[in-house]
Amino acid sequence: MKKQLMMAGVGLVMALSSGAVFASDCPNLAAKVQAAVDARKGDADSRVQAKMLLSEGQRLHETGEHDKSVEMLGKALALLEPK
Repeated sequence: MKKQLMMAGVGLVMALSSGAVFASDCPNLAAKVQAAVDARKGDADSRVQAKMLLSEGQRLHETGEHDKSVEMLGKALALLEPK
């Protein structure tokens, strides 16, 4: 029983710390997307889509859904700065 509780505690700490990593990524990605939009990267349609994804990513960040926020912001950045 003690081992199970310890493993559950370790899992909880890992889950919470990974959210903190994503939380710090959101503002950095949002700033990159905004800079790309401001620099007029991509075509007009891509910029419109990126702005919508940026708004959604910021909303998700504010509600604590950092993994989804990072996903949305990554999609926005890919539209403007394809590799």
